[in-house]
Amino acid sequence: MFAVEKKRVIETFIVFLNSILQLMLRLSFVLILLFSSLCNAQDTLVLITGKVIPVKSVDLGEYSITYRTLDGLKVKDIDPARVFSIKYANGAERVIFRTDSLDPIDFTEDEMRRFIKGEQDAREFYRNNTPKYTGFLVGAASSYLAIYGLPFL
Repeated sequence: MFAVEKKRVIETFIVFLNSILQLMLRLSFVLILLFSSLCNAQDTLVLITGKVIPVKSVDLGEYSITYRTLDGLKVKDIDPARVFSIKYANGAERVIFRTDSLDPIDFTEDEMRRFIKGEQDAREFYRNNTPKYTGFLVGAASSYLAIYGLPFL
């Protein structure tokens, strides 16, 4: 009799877990639909330094690029010489960067893409703390020696 009771408790627990799982699936589906409706497509400015600026809209002028920030409150200008490309929300890309034909050392468009990718990777993965610690130690030592003089001489 104890085994039958134990089996019944396990079966009701499994049914309970199944209903909770179905409820969680429905809730996650509703949340995905809700967040996907809130997300808007956006344009992005890719700078030569590797920085990517998400923007709401972009206007190309003759001597400047004007863009509106994502909150829509600020309108900013940027020099076209600092911008590599504009990626629009529909997936199209307009390259602003032009190679200087008189400068033989200047990057081509493909080389500049690789340079920007390297800048982005360095910004994301490279961390060097040695200059920070060295600067702190040199600054602390120089302030100590400036106040008390050279005690070891």
